Amino acid sequence: NYPHRHKLTGFTLIETLLTIILTSLVVSIAYLSLIRIQRMFEIYKEGSYFISDNIRLNQRILKEQELTAIFQSKSETNYEILRPHSTTELILSKEIVFKNYAATDTFKYQPQNIQVTLSQNNNSIAQVEFEIIFHNKPFKFNYKPFCNSSQLLSDRFKSE
Repeated sequence: NYPHRHKLTGFTLIETLLTIILTSLVVSIAYLSLIRIQRMFEIYKEGSYFISDNIRLNQRILKEQELTAIFQSKSETNYEILRPHSTTELILSKEIVFKNYAATDTFKYQPQNIQVTLSQNNNSIAQVEFEIIFHNKPFKFNYKPFCNSSQLLSDRFKSE
């Protein structure tokens, strides 16, 4: 009857809705995966920073321990490290700070559970132990002079 009648081709409403639902599911899963990857990267970055800072702190402690002649307390959180030709101040308060005439190293960790052990022969300090908390896990540090203080002191006063 109608020679110009064309059959309409296209998607039905159900096919279109199904496509939209499936596409939204794929996009949601991709978005959630991206958020998870970002969180994992932030945790990795934070852990990597902590490890490198922890290594720097250990190196600084070892460097200071090598030539310590006298290790004494200035206050509850401040300690003085006397060596033959220099003095370094160790501050354990809101941050861990090693300060001397040439440089200051600051570590952005608050020391906790600070324990001081006095030496037996005089009023100097034999060692200081403290810990820092990272992700609810304690990391312990110990500052204990390596050297014989009387030998270093005699060397110090000979040169002055």
